[in-house]
Amino acid sequence: MTIYLHAETRRRIRIAASAADLSLSDFCARTLERALRGEGDIRTQWDEALREIDAFRQEVFERHDTHPDSAEMIRQMRRERDEHLDRVS
Repeated sequence: MTIYLHAETRRRIRIAASAADLSLSDFCARTLERALRGEGDIRTQWDEALREIDAFRQEVFERHDTHPDSAEMIRQMRRERDEHLDRVS
């Protein structure tokens, strides 16, 4: 299976896989399987999977004493935009 992702998403997944000491393939498979076992619509499942990835990313930042970049601000703005679009649709 081939999945095309934005560069920032690929970077976040690599960081999360490394933090979990898993290969990219194993990390993605486990994350997707966990998300798909849950109930709810696919958007909710993906949101949960991305929250897990963000949690791993934050753990790595804290462990290596680095600071998040502007990507978090962009993600927050996108979440706000999505919420707004959900309300108006």
